[in-house]
Formats: sequence, structure tokens, C-alpha cells
Amino acid sequence: AVPWAPIYGLRDVALRVDGCLAAYRDPAAWPHPDGKYEPFLSIQTAENFTLHGAGAIDGQGHDWWWLFALNKLDHKRPVLVEIDGSSRVAVRDVALLDSPRFNLYLGPFTRGALIERVTILCDWEAQAALAAQANPGFNRGGVAAGVLPMFPFNTDGVDVAGRDVVIRDSVISNWDDVVAVKPSVARDAKGGTAPGCTRNVEVRNLTVYRGAGLSIGSVHPTPELPCVRDVTFEEISLYSPLKGPYVKPDLGSGDCDRLGADCGALIDNVTYRSIKMYRSPEGFLTPPDWPETERAARARSLANGTRSAA
Repeated sequence: AVPWAPIYGLRDVALRVDGCLAAYRDPAAWPHPDGKYEPFLSIQTAENFTLHGAGAIDGQGHDWWWLFALNKLDHKRPVLVEIDGSSRVAVRDVALLDSPRFNLYLGPFTRGALIERVTILCDWEAQAALAAQANPGFNRGGVAAGVLPMFPFNTDGVDVAGRDVVIRDSVISNWDDVVAVKPSVARDAKGGTAPGCTRNVEVRNLTVYRGAGLSIGSVHPTPELPCVRDVTFEEISLYSPLKGPYVKPDLGSGDCDRLGADCGALIDNVTYRSIKMYRSPEGFLTPPDWPETERAARARSLANGTRSAA
């Protein structure tokens, strides 16, 4: 396993992963300055950066999922891969496995990103088997000891809060938002530079197993005017989905009523086209050639070898 470290200011660099890059497993040893666990791989202020290869980045997130379910974490769990403040970014061909939280996050100052042929898997079946061994009362429908939810919480596949992003030709099984297009803000409350709306995002040709939404948001009204514009989801097959198209305007707190008229949010020009959902009354309906693609199975094998050696 390797510890977390930030990487800043890369120019014309490709990071190739052909083996397995494994996150440190012990949450107690994970760095958490400023009240949050830091991402495993953090790329900041890069230009023309590529993350690629035939291997895997393994978040080893099972312990994190348990601790979150038991409310034993003091901070938000780490993101597996985070990219922000960067332009001309590509992530292709790698597998992202068992992230403690979001798998891939593109922050609001991302400008121009291509995510393609990526495989994202959260191995709930392995977690369920471990729970059953530890507790014979475990229910595979999702409850351990009668009360404990048992699936990977908040393990979003790809979260996007930048501009000019394409996500395509990928396989995702994660039990949470498949792709979540997050808002960016039109103005900065402290007078700094605001990133402007999240916009020009295309998501197409995905195969999804047990995902929870092709999502917009949540978009919560504030004085900073969070906004999402010009998003298209198309040619996506969802097998045994928990949710399909999912738009989340969060109006519950009444902040704008409290703060006055100079407050709001915007969701504009969102298109869902050719979204196919497949379910079976007899149980989970898997995609063709599942449980995993050949690429993902190879990556999982690499990860299992690394875990055994750790």
C-alpha cells in the first residue's frame, strides 16, 4: 500500500498504471488536515495530464464502509481520485475499485476532461460475504444484525463540477450515483474568483449494474447561485438500477427565504436520450458477460494479489 500525497502543477505528463496502486487501508493512519480525509490521488493545477493504463487503483474501502455505517468516522471519507484546477485532462482504461467514497471527482475549476473506457466497481458481494461470516444473522437483502445497512454508501462513480467534460464507453457498478453532475457557483461569497456554472457535460455509452442514478445535483439555492447547464446523458444501459434519470433540486432548507431575494440556483438544458433500464422480478438482472468485463476481472485479480501481499 502507498500513502496519500498531492501532486501539483504537472505539465504534459502521463501517469500509467499497469499494476495495482493500492490505498492505505487503515482509516486511523489516514491524513486528515482541515477536518477531512484527503483524496488518495489528488491532481491539482495540471495541464495536459493523462491517467491511464491496464491496471487498477484500489481504494480498499470495505473498512471505511463499515465504519461509516456504524457512525465511527469523525470526517468525510476520502475520494479515490480527485482532479481540479486543471485543463486538458484524460482518464482512460484504468479500473477504480472499492473507493472509500467518490471514485472520481472533477472539481469546479476543471476545464476540458475526457473520461473513457474506465471501469468502476464496488465489490458489495465481497462485503456481504465478510458480513455473513462474521454474523450469521446477516441478511443479503441489505441488513446486518437487523439494523445495519450493508452497501457502499456515497461511492459515486464520476462526480463532475467543471466544464467541457465527456464521459463515455465505460462500465460502472457502484450502488450510488453513477454519474453526478454537481453544481458550481456563479459568484464567490468571499469576493474571490468563482468557477461559474458546471456546463457542457456529455455522458454516453455506459453499461451500469446496480447504480443509483444518472444524476444532476443536488442543487441547493444559496447567495452564490449554484448552477448546472447544458448536460446530456445518452445511450446508457442500466441493469437492475436503484434509480435511473435523477434530478435533485434541493429546496428543503429555505435558505433563500431566510437570506432574501439575492439568492437562487439554476438547472438548465438537461437532456436524457436513449436510456434503457433492465430489471427482472426474479432478482438482479446482470449485463451480458457479467460479473465483470475482462479488463475489470484482470484489475480485480491484481488488486487481490496486492491485498494478499499487504
